[in-house]
Amino acid sequence: MKLFDKIAWFYLAFHTRKLFKKNNYEKALEEATVAYNKAIKVFGPKHIKSAQTCYNLVVINTKLSNFEEAEKCGFEVLKIMEELRGEYDFSLIEDLRNLQSVYKKWGKNEKVDEIEERINKIIDIDDSKHEQKIEEE
Repeated sequence: MKLFDKIAWFYLAFHTRKLFKKNNYEKALEEATVAYNKAIKVFGPKHIKSAQTCYNLVVINTKLSNFEEAEKCGFEVLKIMEELRGEYDFSLIEDLRNLQSVYKKWGKNEKVDEIEERINKIIDIDDSKHEQKIEEE
């Protein structure tokens, strides 16, 4: 059963992208929602595949100007990735930039600035780690 579910998830995720590329956003949203629910069932809610599948919902909802839903999904992606990698991991910058893009299109400039501050903090922490490693060598 689990293998069948993984295949079904893969098909749904692939088909979502195909629909999106054809500008069939409403149908892509339906497929992406089913794919996300399938990812949670197959991989669990804290798995990177669930985060990646949820990211599709961010992109599609942003395209459809469903900004509140895009924001909600963006926070879910961040939550998963923070739990997997840590609150200040450098790889979170991409996820933060994606959420920042939602806010830009939504016209919420204060949120764009808040996220930029967090990104800069992550960069500063990462730079400090690299400097410390160099000093130790």
